[in-house]
Amino acid sequence: MLEPNLVFRLVAFMLLISSCFTSIVQSACNRGCDLALGSYYTGPSSDIFSIAEYINTDASKILKYNQDTVPNVQSFVRINVPFSCDCIDGEFLGHVFNYDLTSGDTYETMHN
Repeated sequence: MLEPNLVFRLVAFMLLISSCFTSIVQSACNRGCDLALGSYYTGPSSDIFSIAEYINTDASKILKYNQDTVPNVQSFVRINVPFSCDCIDGEFLGHVFNYDLTSGDTYETMHN
């Protein structure tokens, strides 16, 4: 059995080491990523080409990550959509998908 003095020294040493590592960890990003995969749930009138246009990519890139699903894309199935990610505000990795709203757009019309 360890002596109480030795146990105290070991615990103090472990706390000192852990405090050194926690002080250098920060929540920030400094570069983007070449590939990330997101999920896209298809709608009744979805096809690979309209999905590719919607997320601003090539249909061939979507096909590459959905070989078991495509070309028979059915409604209400999940497909993988590849995209690159960037540092957003220097804090986290993400991607902003832009969509231009037009008069009369609803959730249903934007999804389909």
